[in-house]
Amino acid sequence: MRTLTVAITTFRETIRQPLYLLLIIVGSVLLALFTVIPYFTFGEDIKMLKDTGLAVILAAGALLAVLAASNSISEDIEDRTAITVLSKPVTRTQFIVGKFIGIVAAVALVCAILGIVFVGAVYYKVGYDVRENNYRPDGRMMTDIDRQQLTQHRIAEVTQVLPGLFLAFLEVVVLTALAVALATRFHLVVTAIVVATVFILGNLVPVIVYRGQQVEMFEPFLFWAQFLMVVLPPLEYLNVTPAIATGSHIPLAYVGAAVLYCCFYSGAALLLALLLFQDRDLA
Repeated sequence: MRTLTVAITTFRETIRQPLYLLLIIVGSVLLALFTVIPYFTFGEDIKMLKDTGLAVILAAGALLAVLAASNSISEDIEDRTAITVLSKPVTRTQFIVGKFIGIVAAVALVCAILGIVFVGAVYYKVGYDVRENNYRPDGRMMTDIDRQQLTQHRIAEVTQVLPGLFLAFLEVVVLTALAVALATRFHLVVTAIVVATVFILGNLVPVIVYRGQQVEMFEPFLFWAQFLMVVLPPLEYLNVTPAIATGSHIPLAYVGAAVLYCCFYSGAALLLALLLFQDRDLA
């Protein structure tokens, strides 16, 4: 119950930040603009919309996670709000877990709002491209069959992007857990740099290892790449944006495995957060 209280307080503090509303507005505007921006891809604009749209949602969620963790934990420690909270019957474990749940809830709300806008943009983009590409070259009005096919195509495109949205959220959850762990010891700048580094390496290292196994690569370099692949969270596994953009369907088994990955690495990051916070001097 005390953990839930900390989580609710953290959630309210996060959504009241001016940046929270700014991220939603900017993200929504960008997603709306992406539906009408000409990509000059010769009929492949919907793929570009999926790619850029998922990138915007992922970036907004990750940015919010880092800033919320730093504001909610680092600043609470610096201004001694944390010691006031812990002077009540709240343990350090309940404090950290509650903070994490509250931040994840706030991030989930942003991802849900932008996800709804993104789904609407994809749905609209299909019809927009049909009109732009002259669906009926003979100039006749669309028949009921044409409209039915268009609706089915729209629904198929929306259904295809939903797993990508969910996996993007899982990637943000892992980054949130890491940001919470770092925020127990470091300020915003260090937390942001480390999270950004983990994000880049987590997406890049598996590709390097895969390529290194296909061709002859410098052995020490390949060894350290494999080491980082084991240590770092496999964010590349959660990043299915290329597959979504090219129209591939993500199997449910893959999504289930991604959930397990997310739970494992988020749990490991939270355990690290608890270890770092247990002996942190709050006085």
